[in-house]
Amino acid sequence: MSAKSTVGFIGLGAMGFGMATNLVARGHQVKGYDVFPASVERFEKAGGIGAKSLLDVVEGVKDCVCMVATAAQAQDVLINKGVGATIYLCSTVPSTYVTALQDDIAKLGREDVSLIDCPVSGGAARAAAGTLSIMAGASPQGLEKAGPLLLEMGAKETVFTMPTGVGAGSNMKLVHQVLACCNILAAGEIMGFAASLGLDGDELLKRVSSTDAGAWMIQNRIPRIMAEEFVPVVSAMAIILKDITPLSAFVEQQYVARSARGGGSTDDAELIKLYYPAAVKDAPSASQRSNDTAESDIHLVLGTLKSLLLLAVAEAVGLVHALGVDMNTFYKLASSASGGSRMLERYAHEMYAFLDGSREASTEYGTVNDLVGQLELALEEAKKAECPLFMTSNVMSTLLLVKGKGYGNAGLASVVSLWIKDA
Repeated sequence: MSAKSTVGFIGLGAMGFGMATNLVARGHQVKGYDVFPASVERFEKAGGIGAKSLLDVVEGVKDCVCMVATAAQAQDVLINKGVGATIYLCSTVPSTYVTALQDDIAKLGREDVSLIDCPVSGGAARAAAGTLSIMAGASPQGLEKAGPLLLEMGAKETVFTMPTGVGAGSNMKLVHQVLACCNILAAGEIMGFAASLGLDGDELLKRVSSTDAGAWMIQNRIPRIMAEEFVPVVSAMAIILKDITPLSAFVEQQYVARSARGGGSTDDAELIKLYYPAAVKDAPSASQRSNDTAESDIHLVLGTLKSLLLLAVAEAVGLVHALGVDMNTFYKLASSASGGSRMLERYAHEMYAFLDGSREASTEYGTVNDLVGQLELALEEAKKAECPLFMTSNVMSTLLLVKGKGYGNAGLASVVSLWIKDA
């Protein structure tokens, strides 16, 4: 690939637009196409070359980036309008889809097409800056060929390559989305709980940022929830819903519930409305309570948040183990991306070792029984405040199952025991 090659780019949504304009800024000629003409016009104003069709965008280019939103859209691009070059499939699609697509390309005799399975994470701002987290799976030869362009879309430390073939990148994105999607809902639930208790949102954010409850997604969504910044849409619920469907059925249902009320095009920060319909910033203050009571409530909310983050880590690690995803690569990726949290840092490797049977769960930070007791109190206080805690209730049910398996007095990493086959 020439340093100044012409790149075809399909899909100019929030992420795609940032990625495409980043390549323009780095000296590439970029031909961009989107099903919405307004997006193409916007791209032209930003220095790109507008394409009139899929055939137009891929004609004469050696590298084509596909950032469409769904597997069906990707199928249309890569099979019906295939290009004899390197295809960078940056969309989030099931690994079964991308491996089947590779098989279809081979059956069509398209040996000229190199497919790079490289979903991305990081949001529109990092897309525009060229610092996305990229999970790239392909053959060693394919990754060598694709490497220069990948490093222009993501930083050296955030491009993760897996030379085991296509499907590996999508599997890695899949397990990361467990963390991201669960943590988005956790942000709405925790802020609704805090508002119902009359807690100060700014103070809660400070405490989240400085304690074990810290998580990238929580710290990113809380300010938007407090400011009611739902327009322009930063991350649409329909996109997240599409990502999570194969994974976490309960969390999916909460996305469906809110999406059905407000439409999938609304911002995912609006999940707060499931818990607190009014503006959080206008929540009645509980200033008449003693400082000790307020501190106790903040501690209760933070403890609840940590339990939600803990179970998200357990589900992700369980999936990593089941799919045979490399644990160290997953950890490096998630720690640097939107799924990162202090619960991930503390428990991910311990949970994986627990699944392998190579170590017991440490009780240094408490036991499953301790966590059950904390959540019982949280659910009781939430009921008094008339605040539903959907995710917390589900986590409580999960913890009771873990306790029923004999792990009540075991350390918190033992919650991953539910993901042990035949256990």
